[in-house]
Amino acid sequence: MKYDPLNDLIHAIPTSRLLLQKAHEEGALIEGLCLYVSTIDALLRLALVYSRTQKAPNYTYTIPKELIRQDEGEKTYREKEVYDFALKEKVISDDLYKRLYEMYDYRIESCIVSTSLAFATLILPRYAQSSSRCIRKSSKSWMSWKMDRTVHTK
Repeated sequence: MKYDPLNDLIHAIPTSRLLLQKAHEEGALIEGLCLYVSTIDALLRLALVYSRTQKAPNYTYTIPKELIRQDEGEKTYREKEVYDFALKEKVISDDLYKRLYEMYDYRIESCIVSTSLAFATLILPRYAQSSSRCIRKSSKSWMSWKMDRTVHTK
């Protein structure tokens, strides 16, 4: 069977819908937001392919790989570039374009906050425990050094 990146993109949409449903059921708001943005990105990529195909002579259009795949180390179009294409090619309205940018920025901010909260709840307590141990050990070392010094000076 030949690999078909367009087919993969098409099948990714219902898969993301299932993941989105699970995120809603579990109250995973940030994951849900990320899935919404990813699903919208995939739908816009498909809408661009459709729109370009409809406008092409004989309805034939060679899909640029970077529009439908994101291979590591290769040129790809980021989500905001897809929004820009969609606006320029009149696939979306100005209002939707602005709302997509707002949602994208909100997602980025949410991920930063989520990462910060994860750091605060997962990493900092471990750091605090390790720090406490180090302080106790250095206090004991200091006390023993001080006692040693006291004994030697008498």
